[in-house]
Amino acid sequence: MLTVGIKSVTTQPENAFSTPEELAESDKLSAEDKARVEKYLASPIHQVERKPFRPLIMMLGLVAVVVSLSLLSLLISRLALG
Repeated sequence: MLTVGIKSVTTQPENAFSTPEELAESDKLSAEDKARVEKYLASPIHQVERKPFRPLIMMLGLVAVVVSLSLLSLLISRLALG
């Protein structure tokens, strides 16, 4: 009887980091890169004024959709079952 074992091999990509410290160090940008990011974010297209988020309006809309779908389901079941 021949038994063949399967060896588990894990490989990490070249840019993988083994410790959180290595990851934190890699996230640091140079001053030139930071300036380019700031310039990009300061452009007018990235500064859109938005209305404040209103969770109550969203919840009321969600309740309205669920209730309307429930009523539609009841209507269809009454028509189908006669």
